[in-house]
Amino acid sequence: MAFVAVPDFSRSAFPAGPWDRDSRGPEFAIARSLTSWTDPGDVVVTSPGRVLAIRYYLGDDRDYVTPIGRVYDGTFDFRDRVARLQSANVEAVAARLVDRPAGTRIAFVHDSGEPFDHEYWIELDRAMDQLGASLQGSSEVRPVSAVRLPGPSGGITVQVFQTQ
Repeated sequence: MAFVAVPDFSRSAFPAGPWDRDSRGPEFAIARSLTSWTDPGDVVVTSPGRVLAIRYYLGDDRDYVTPIGRVYDGTFDFRDRVARLQSANVEAVAARLVDRPAGTRIAFVHDSGEPFDHEYWIELDRAMDQLGASLQGSSEVRPVSAVRLPGPSGGITVQVFQTQ
């Protein structure tokens, strides 16, 4: 009688975290949470690195915006990302967001927790915090929903605002 070793492919060799349960990544969970809160023509505000994946799961019928501005094709050129974030006019981006027609929903997606120790992540966190504060402090939008999703570095906060 011979024994044959069969590997267990149901277990990963990598440490499991709550965001690792779905191989599609946190963008799928973000899109799933936004499906019931946003409609075609609404806006999703997120970091440049998340736009393409969220757009894949949520669709092309929403507008996608980063602290740098509107993203038209879902891609982002990372070559000069730090300089672009440092020179971004976040207040102008926020003003264009709240100037949308009444009833437009704005979904703000932001990673919670400490930024990675890299200049890009620090600048991105600063710009996203500034954009989020502008939305929260605006009298032209009202909060509609907020949810916290599991994810790397403390989780992901999804807030939905509606223009008045």
